[in-house]
Amino acid sequence: MFFFVATCSAEIAQKINKDSYALVFGINTFIALVFQTILTLVATDQSGFALNERNQYAVYGYCYFGISVLFCLFGVWTVYDKQDLEESDQFGPKDDFIQMDEVIKTEGSTLLKK
Repeated sequence: MFFFVATCSAEIAQKINKDSYALVFGINTFIALVFQTILTLVATDQSGFALNERNQYAVYGYCYFGISVLFCLFGVWTVYDKQDLEESDQFGPKDDFIQMDEVIKTEGSTLLKK
């Protein structure tokens, strides 16, 4: 789990401004702590489900499985989206479009350069 967090943090750090490190990682850590606290209270507290240890592990396992499914779906979507962009860019600009510098305006009439 910690390897996963370190890998994600490194990827995020490559994409953001250095001035934003503390804010981004502080907010990420805070949100993760809030979710973990809620999950722990729901699974173990008497006002929650008050599950035994075996069922608590099952709940945690299902939560991590759900998170992994979400990450896989986002990964597939990102790969598909990048492939779609690459396919649309491979053709380049169309030659049959007239470039603006090819149009010469003279005395109210428009002529094309040959």
